[in-house]
Amino acid sequence: MFKHPCKLKDHLIVHSLDRPWKCDICERTFKYKRVLKHHVKMVHDKSRDFLCDICGKTFGNRRNCVVHRKRHFKEFNLLRNRCRVCGETFLNKFYLKKHIILHGAYNEY
Repeated sequence: MFKHPCKLKDHLIVHSLDRPWKCDICERTFKYKRVLKHHVKMVHDKSRDFLCDICGKTFGNRRNCVVHRKRHFKEFNLLRNRCRVCGETFLNKFYLKKHIILHGAYNEY
């Protein structure tokens, strides 16, 4: 099933309760060294190299910064797609237009 014995050994770790990799900072344990490294970088590393160009908040990794920036655009779209009749907000114009029909006020837009 496994072409190399080391692959079988790696796979068996999945089924093991053994967690040989320990974080020196918080003592949390991990099955894999790569997961420990990721943990240290995400939780304990204070370097914040990724800057949100909208609000100036900094992040330790690109992914978290991208997710954060998407929230800004979501908030912007909600404000831009606000019903003038009741104030309800929508992620896009399509849903706003469908909603406006319920008010019978489509021509106002």
